[in-house]
Amino acid sequence: MSNNLTTPKGFILNGLSAGIKKNNRMDMGIIYSKSPCHYAGVFTKNKIQAAPVKLCKQRLNTSIHGLIVNSGNANSFTGNIGIDNAYEITNLAERELKIDDKSFLSLSTGVIGEYLPMDKLRNGVTGLCQTALKNDNNPYNFMNAIFTTDTNPKIISKEILIDGKNIHILGTAKGAGMIFPNMATMLGFIVTDISISKELLQKALSDVVEESFNSISVDGDQSTNDSVILLSNGEAGNPIISSEDENYISFCKALKEIALNLSKAIVRDGEGATKFITIHVKGALDKLDAWKCASHIANSLLVKTAFFGEDANWGRFIYAVGASGCEVDETKIDITLGNIHLVRHGVRTDFLNDDANYYMKNKDLYLEINLNLGSAEKIMYTCDLSYQYVKINGEYRS
Repeated sequence: MSNNLTTPKGFILNGLSAGIKKNNRMDMGIIYSKSPCHYAGVFTKNKIQAAPVKLCKQRLNTSIHGLIVNSGNANSFTGNIGIDNAYEITNLAERELKIDDKSFLSLSTGVIGEYLPMDKLRNGVTGLCQTALKNDNNPYNFMNAIFTTDTNPKIISKEILIDGKNIHILGTAKGAGMIFPNMATMLGFIVTDISISKELLQKALSDVVEESFNSISVDGDQSTNDSVILLSNGEAGNPIISSEDENYISFCKALKEIALNLSKAIVRDGEGATKFITIHVKGALDKLDAWKCASHIANSLLVKTAFFGEDANWGRFIYAVGASGCEVDETKIDITLGNIHLVRHGVRTDFLNDDANYYMKNKDLYLEINLNLGSAEKIMYTCDLSYQYVKINGEYRS
């Protein structure tokens, strides 16, 4: 992650401690733009969705000035009280900032099933809005405010040139556990000063998410709060992008770079993780089969523990392929670990176990499965499963 951050024009990000989490850790953040923003979002497919997710989805067709986010409490499975609290947070922010009704969002992350401590939230909202009105910008504070079990930074910015104008993009995310999204991710926030139509902003985000946040797994679980929010306020001054032209392609390329960096950082920060693993499935009959195969391998506890134990037990790889539900012909399957060919045409090669186990000691690992049935492929990013993962989650509410 970059230390040299550039915030897009017109945006303020900051965070503070409202006392939701222990030890005076930051737990509330704000993103604010004086200019109204086009707003794109992608959300969890979990059938149980947190109150903030419902609010954010309701406002997808609204011009947005920003958002308030809290960590330490998910405001999920909290019924009508949770809905009312989410709306109260946005209403208070709108009054403090003197902006239009329904032009702010509320997001939450943390423990499920507990009501928000609203006295603390109200004070936090007021403090954050005062910070924003003073133009006090600190993206690192915002990043720290959204963390839960995260331990590593997840923030990056990029600048590109479009029609002679400097376009800035800044992204940050949180996530280390309960990671296996379905059309969404943990919490991800991306802001940009590009001028682009709302429709193309949403398309760009949806397409980029598929190859980044939607291609990662830490533990195979999906949260009730997963959301990616993308805001653009147009203050860069470029002619509005309203077609999928070269400028749109350039923007999508930069957006993907931001999203992919953040999603990989989430995997590297997986709870208790010691390995970063790229799973590349090739030669599948279609995209669905490629996804089935890659995601099953990435989520397999036996595969993940083999990586943790630095044991190149390729039988665990091949079992996961067959168990995934994708079409296979075992006589055509090739498996490669790093640059070591383990299996060719469904048969073990003459590789040396010591060589394969030695490769497994690397922190970054690459596993390729070629089904040799078609042209579809899928890349997933995952991590190993360690003793520490059990400890972290066994003590999560302690």
